[in-house]
Amino acid sequence: MIPAPVTAPPELRPALECMLDELAASGLDVGLVPAQEQRHPGHSVRMVLQRNPAWYRELAAANQRHRRVRAARFADPRFKRADVVDVLQRLLTTGSRSYLARPLLAVAEAGRSAFEATNPWAAAPAHQPENFPYDLPADTAARMVSL
Repeated sequence: MIPAPVTAPPELRPALECMLDELAASGLDVGLVPAQEQRHPGHSVRMVLQRNPAWYRELAAANQRHRRVRAARFADPRFKRADVVDVLQRLLTTGSRSYLARPLLAVAEAGRSAFEATNPWAAAPAHQPENFPYDLPADTAARMVSL
């Protein structure tokens, strides 16, 4: 039986769009830099110049292949970066049946919750004062209404 497509709830759409933007803006970039201890002229070492987003690294670590890889210290995820981008785009439009859909929604929910916990304005309810224009003198209030 084919599972029903999973769609993003409206409150998670901004978080999913932010995740998509993060993937587009960052990626793993490794470059050569001069070694601290020069063993020979022009000695260079590889160094990470830019990393994938933390949530992407955690998702890759949680979805590793169960096979022997050349170097066990490196993550070997079951998915490619393009797969994650595709699932995020589908979650925002039509929905996705991918096994990555629910973990990505969980990441978006965790990101939204963390943002609301650290940002005092994010979860503030919209407040319309009852006695607008507050406690202004009557003549000032009358002038504001006449403008």
